Amino acid sequence: MFCHHPVLDITCSDGGFLLYRQNLNQLMQHTKLFIIFLIFSIGCPVSLFSQFKVEVPYTEENGKLIVEAKINGCTGHFIVDTGAPCALSHSFIERAGKAKGQEATFQDANGNIMNSQVITLDYLKLGAIEFTGLQAVVLPANNIIETFHIDGVIGYNLFRMGCIRLNGKKHTLTFSSKPMVEAADSVYSTPLVKDRYLTLLPITLGKNVKDTVMFDSGASDYYTMSIHQYHRIKHAKARLKVLGSGSGTLSAGAAGVEQSTKKYRLCVPQFSLCQNSFKDVTTITTSAPSSRIGTGFLAFGDIAIDYKKGLFYFIPYEANKVPNLYQPEWDVVIVVSQNKLVAGMVWDTKHSPLRGGEQIVEINGVSYAGDVDMYKAITKGVIPASTNKLSIKYIDPNTAETRSTVIRCK
Repeated sequence: MFCHHPVLDITCSDGGFLLYRQNLNQLMQHTKLFIIFLIFSIGCPVSLFSQFKVEVPYTEENGKLIVEAKINGCTGHFIVDTGAPCALSHSFIERAGKAKGQEATFQDANGNIMNSQVITLDYLKLGAIEFTGLQAVVLPANNIIETFHIDGVIGYNLFRMGCIRLNGKKHTLTFSSKPMVEAADSVYSTPLVKDRYLTLLPITLGKNVKDTVMFDSGASDYYTMSIHQYHRIKHAKARLKVLGSGSGTLSAGAAGVEQSTKKYRLCVPQFSLCQNSFKDVTTITTSAPSSRIGTGFLAFGDIAIDYKKGLFYFIPYEANKVPNLYQPEWDVVIVVSQNKLVAGMVWDTKHSPLRGGEQIVEINGVSYAGDVDMYKAITKGVIPASTNKLSIKYIDPNTAETRSTVIRCK
């Protein structure tokens, strides 16, 4: 089993690019994003309880689900994100010709502060249906989201007005005013934990240890455990296996790269989601207040959310199958920071000469001493395919000398 591309997988994790995870109350104090009016494409206004249904294809780009939509007459590509409000890039707003909105202050996934605006859209057209009166955050100019040619986020202040279903086989998003789950599949449901904004639900670790997680369609991983939950769960009978620990950086948020924090790499031997079992689920702790699950599960089943009835569904493609979700990891995770390749996270400091933050200047004989284009590094990769060992050269921060070492994926 070979490792995933470390720059691709890790730089985009922990809500990478997306707006705000840690201080939801502060965000909602500054923005009121939740009064929405819906109309059909023929322009007839309808109430929030009128019937509608739209199915659109999505593509997977860098671990994100991307759909095409039209806003104020301008077509763009947007991340489907149940863990964030609607948000638009500064350059897209300029193309769409939207006037300035209300000034607001936000905090991104990594605790970084940024100033922005909240605007009301003339309309957002998804498939053949238009939604009017929808509010969205305008991200600051030159935000990291623009590096990846993404125009914004379609988020929870729209989706909570109905029901959604993500089909991992067909790669489609369906948004409807009515539930889209057969009665026979009701066994694969679990009640949502009440929250005005986020999609929260319980999952089970081991036989009976519970964790309340956010379903975040803007994250491609399986399960990310909150460090707060880890300190609680490690004393319970969940049989967690600690695969490594250390301090470092693994992600970028809407306002910049996260600060170095203590993290644990864990393996959960038994994991249950909506009466579906999985084994050996690997996770890296996050400093966010709640744990989360992501769209990695779409490889094994459909995900549906009935916001009106408060139900979350995971409908497996193969009933009674127990997939193994173990993911190998590099003992040194390489990330892009300030246009340089750096050692973002070092899991085994006892046996590695790196401590985190060192600039990586060569990988398997290929030089990366100059500036690195983040978009190319993440989309095209800098790590050779089908390998679990790399020879790297790095700059020793104490002596400024170039040194060599080998990193491994296991």
